[in-house]
Amino acid sequence: MSKEGSLENVPMRESEKGLTRRQMFGMAIATSLVVAESGILTVLSKYEQKIPVRTRGNRFKKLSLHN
Repeated sequence: MSKEGSLENVPMRESEKGLTRRQMFGMAIATSLVVAESGILTVLSKYEQKIPVRTRGNRFKKLSLHN
């Protein structure tokens, strides 16, 4: 097997130099969590008008994510 096919010869981006494999794995997990959170917030914001919230006095108000 030649050396040309190994991963050690793949040039890394400037931002990835000096990172261990564990740090890169942690960054990948953090990125996926941020993407998942933004997706959940997008879905919630689409349905926020349809979720009634009972307030004092038995009045209903719209659920808002921005309060």
